[in-house]
Amino acid sequence: MNQIPRMLIVMSIALLAAPPALSANPEDEKAIRDAAAKYAEAFNKGDVDAMVAQYAKDATYDAGEGPVIAGRDEIRKELAANIAESKGTKMSIDIKSIRFTKLRAIEIGVATMTSAGGESTAVPYRAIHTRQPDGKWLITNVGPDTTAEGAEGGPLDELDWMLGRWQDSEADIDLRSECRWDRNRRFMIRTFAVQEENRSVLEVTEIIGWDAADRVIRSWVFDSDGGFGHSTWSRRGDEWIILARGALADGGRGSAVNIIRRLDQNSFAWSSTNRDVDGQMLPDVTDVKMVRVPETQAASGGSMP
Repeated sequence: MNQIPRMLIVMSIALLAAPPALSANPEDEKAIRDAAAKYAEAFNKGDVDAMVAQYAKDATYDAGEGPVIAGRDEIRKELAANIAESKGTKMSIDIKSIRFTKLRAIEIGVATMTSAGGESTAVPYRAIHTRQPDGKWLITNVGPDTTAEGAEGGPLDELDWMLGRWQDSEADIDLRSECRWDRNRRFMIRTFAVQEENRSVLEVTEIIGWDAADRVIRSWVFDSDGGFGHSTWSRRGDEWIILARGALADGGRGSAVNIIRRLDQNSFAWSSTNRDVDGQMLPDVTDVKMVRVPETQAASGGSMP
């Protein structure tokens, strides 16, 4: 596996901070509710074109299994396959909430799929819409709403296996990480140290928290070169899908879909796909393995730099 550049470490951990929520404009809310109704109607008619028309060109689609799909053309293929495999199935959508920010709307709801035989399956989902220059709202991301709101101990407890110290197992990378709770057990704080040959150590701090308003896990990232970003997390089995965007120290912008896959109690694999920096697509990074540092070794090793 190729060495991971400094820029990737920040972009693959991060996303730009979300703007504050705004009061809903009745016309905007109606537009999104009408769009949801038309989406279900199009599915029921097998009208893939009408469904795809609701997605932005660079939208991402997470079906809850398999890879996250990026781009309208690839989403078209996925929707066409879904319809072909679900003949006779009807969709109905119940929107639970719509929350607006300056240019975004976050829709949370339940799609009920009823087969030709009458069996129904409820699928919680989250869709993010972005207002286009012409005033139209288009979907930029859709995926399962798998947050653990109301779970005993709090939603972040699903990530408590990350606590402790970690070290990469790759020969050409020197990547170390440490994760701990904050004093009130409301946030998880992760620190990273990345050492490249003939360069100073890159230090990264990530704060992971629960956004009770949007019912999602978020994280905020800051690095010692001056870059920063923000991510949203969602669980899919033993994997966590992390949608990331960030600003680099040189003013560049980037985004990535990162995946953390828990292998066992003492190891996990990290991958990064759909990596875009200023419109240039970068190669995927797959299965960087991180292993837990034994407590005895961590105790004798001192603090991370």
